[in-house]
Amino acid sequence: GLRQISSDDCLVSSYPEFLGITDVVLRNAYLWEKEIYKGGNSLQDWNAPYKAIFYANNVIKELENNDYQDQAEYKRLKGCALFFRSYAYFDLATTFCKVYDPTTARSELGVPLRTEPEIDYIQPRASIEETYVRILEDLETAIPLLPKAVKIDAANMPTRPAAYGFLARIRLSMGDYALAEKAADSSLKYYDLLTNFNSLNLTTISPFSYSSTESMFYAAQVNAFHQLTATSSLVRPYTINPELLNLYESNDLRMNVFFVRNANGTYNGKRRYTLGSFPFTGIATPEIYLIKAECMARRSLVAESMIWLDRLLSTRYRTGTYTPKSALNAEDALGKVLVERRKELVLRGLRWYDLRRFNTEGRGITISRVLNGNTYTLPPGDPRYTFPIPLAEVNNGLTQNQR
Repeated sequence: GLRQISSDDCLVSSYPEFLGITDVVLRNAYLWEKEIYKGGNSLQDWNAPYKAIFYANNVIKELENNDYQDQAEYKRLKGCALFFRSYAYFDLATTFCKVYDPTTARSELGVPLRTEPEIDYIQPRASIEETYVRILEDLETAIPLLPKAVKIDAANMPTRPAAYGFLARIRLSMGDYALAEKAADSSLKYYDLLTNFNSLNLTTISPFSYSSTESMFYAAQVNAFHQLTATSSLVRPYTINPELLNLYESNDLRMNVFFVRNANGTYNGKRRYTLGSFPFTGIATPEIYLIKAECMARRSLVAESMIWLDRLLSTRYRTGTYTPKSALNAEDALGKVLVERRKELVLRGLRWYDLRRFNTEGRGITISRVLNGNTYTLPPGDPRYTFPIPLAEVNNGLTQNQR
């Protein structure tokens, strides 16, 4: 959730609404304060992933200590546990570590890597290199153990196409575009379904069902971050950035499928692939299409990149109104893909990854807030792109991040 609140997807529209946010951590994260916890001792962004890691470690340990007669079930359980542990560590790494850079990864601090279910010991922080090795080893070991078919009625259980999609996300965040494209291809080989938005109810607060065909793996943000998503009657304090809303064209159905207009003219997000109001952060086919299109643009396959973009966007516009994209060169194609990535993956927790990697590539993106007459900015490469370790963990001996 911290990544979402701190990105430029959403804004607080007024100072009274800002003061009405009771969670001090959310307020401080929104303004990129140096000290966001202000004396708090716990945080879901840290605790929830480590809780998942604890469960996964217990499952792996029990599997090692028992002789399973059903080998298919043994493989599935082990694959699930490894996938969940990888998913949790990636969540932690992209929140509490600097962006992955192969030239500095061995010397920069990652997160504590706990692989045993015991709780009575302090694990120091590994390096970023060791953290990503753990993430990738767990996931790549899990992939052949997982079932090949996505079960729409069990979307919170990982499968092979979802795992390959997750691998593509990881590789993209690392700037390893060749391997990101390879993983995207593997995911789409197993699962390649899109929803035509012309078939959706544009007026409901929940256009998608939990069992949407686009969703390969269900995950959602936790804690107070449901405040990003609208309910039938309540205006949330965090509203969609008008700069982002202005990117949607008049016949782009995503404006109605993703957002709801409030009485005061602001917009909140609608529910996507979820039963409740917590924003979806899982793996879905549109993200994989965009990874494929981006990686092709980055290797100067301009026409091919636009074909992949067209396949996605033709399902997002009113029937008969979509005009296929064209690009003058590789940079133009990349720019078009990245605009659509921002529009398609809004409120998915992915914008923070993108801001970090884009600025590592020298794109020079500065984001800002104006609140109560004051302007707050987050320039490229700022250490506040890495969140501080919770104070209770620092008190237990973990090294704090520089802010």
